[in-house]
Amino acid sequence: MNMFLKVMFSFALCYAVGVLPTSAEISNHHIFFRSDKRAPLTSIEIVFLGAGRNQEPPSQIGLAETASWFIATYANEHGYLDQLATLGTAFNIRIYATSLTIYVSALSENCDKSIEIVHDLIHNVAFSESDL
Repeated sequence: MNMFLKVMFSFALCYAVGVLPTSAEISNHHIFFRSDKRAPLTSIEIVFLGAGRNQEPPSQIGLAETASWFIATYANEHGYLDQLATLGTAFNIRIYATSLTIYVSALSENCDKSIEIVHDLIHNVAFSESDL
């Protein structure tokens, strides 16, 4: 499963939406965003292109949905969701035809800390192929 996650992360496209939207394709797995305290809420979408339903081989149908469930379960069991909720941050994962997208909506004043928590989650999530 680690290889699947590495492939998903290699297609990262991250953009932040605030008062001044910005977007960039990030090849080195760094998340860049623009924080503007004038806006009460900052929404960030981390899009893993190529990790959607339509990219799954016939022998692995449901893999993207299962991976997103494991990520959400890991986040809950390891306290990431509690940390984000304390900061007023919403965290959600969606599977589309061509991508897996992680949505983060944070109070702008807590955006920096929320991004650190999501970054930590993405880089530490672990589950085995046998779990699948």
